[in-house]
Parts: sequence; C-alpha cells; structure tokens
Amino acid sequence: MKTQRYSPSTERSKITYALWGLGIIAFIAVLFFSGMYIQIMGEKTDTYNQSEQQALNQTELSSVHHVSRYHGPIRYDIVAGVTKEGKKGYAFIPKDTEQANISYVALSDVLTEDSMKQQWQSTCNACELIDIIPAHDGSIPLWEVTFTDSNERYAIQTFNMKSGSKVDTFYFRR
Repeated sequence: MKTQRYSPSTERSKITYALWGLGIIAFIAVLFFSGMYIQIMGEKTDTYNQSEQQALNQTELSSVHHVSRYHGPIRYDIVAGVTKEGKKGYAFIPKDTEQANISYVALSDVLTEDSMKQQWQSTCNACELIDIIPAHDGSIPLWEVTFTDSNERYAIQTFNMKSGSKVDTFYFRR
C-alpha cells in the first residue's frame, strides 16, 4: 500500500480552514438576522388589520385608505379613511392601553396637511421639510412636522390639528 508523502503543498493550510469557518459563521449570521428582520417587520404591522376593523366599526369611517403608526407617550395606529358622505378623516386607536378609547377627527374640522405645510413654511423659510404625519398626544390630535433647520439640525415640531398652534419642538444634532 502506497502512502502519500508529506508535503506542504498537499496539506490544507490553517488559513483555508479559517476562511471556511468564517464563511459558515457569516452565512449563519445572515440567515439569523434576515429571519429576525422579517419577524420584526411582521410584528410592526400585526395590529393594522385589527385597527382597521375597529375604525370601521367604532367611528364614522366607511372605507380605509391607509394605516400608519405613531410612537408617542402612547403608541397609536392611525387609520385614514372616508365616511359614507365622502368626508376624509383620521381614527386614532391606542395600542398600549387596555381600554381602547378611539378618537376620530374629520379633516373638515381641522387644518389639512397642505394648510399645515403652508403655515409651517411661513415660519421657517430656511428649513427643508422631510415629512408631515398625523399624531396624537393623549387627547389632542396633532400634526408632526419633521424637517432640517438652517443650522443643519434634525427637528420635529408638533402642532395642534384644530388650531395650528405649536405644541412641542425637539432638535437633534446630526
């Protein structure tokens, strides 16, 4: 029986084993974090269907156009829709409390997103708008305006939806 002689060229190097090991670890890490990401994104929208049904059953809304999430002192699902009469509105459905005290706001009773944008732009000329979203702070429906100001700070201002008055402002350095 022939035995192969030892030669450095026929022996697998430690680098090869290390690279295979790192490759396997990287593959397992990608699978793990992909699964975690999919699960988190699924949980993020889990309550949307329930909130949609609550809005249709407990408010004036007859059809739903969009559901979004607002994270304030209390987490809210915000359901945007239309009534049977064709009026647009928002239903604010709290998700962190046992008692779901749903509030509804018709857009005809508050400042629209466009009028809020115009009001905000008149007070902040050198700012760059990022987004305007509906928000809720306990008992007050709000508009949350996100922007960068002239000092290159990231800022969030909240305004009362009904009166347009400023409620709060937060600035963050980049």
